Amino acid sequence: MEADTIALGDSASVPVGQYSQKSLENLKVWDAIQAKTSRGTNVTEVLNQAAEGSADVGIVYATDAAQIPDKVKYWQLLQNQV
Repeated sequence: MEADTIALGDSASVPVGQYSQKSLENLKVWDAIQAKTSRGTNVTEVLNQAAEGSADVGIVYATDAAQIPDKVKYWQLLQNQV
């Protein structure tokens, strides 16, 4: 999947952002995606960006994404990357 915008939690203050950063660093793509990211102040904000289409994808907890299955598609891709 090609994404123009990626919603992430702010890794300086949001746990999901810290986990996302670590996972993306482990996958060796962190530096490459920086220009495509928007940062949310909490996981709900990140989820809403993806659900409303202001971001092509967002990295959130599976439990949060499961709350609105009619608005987002979700995959558990990063669970072993932290």
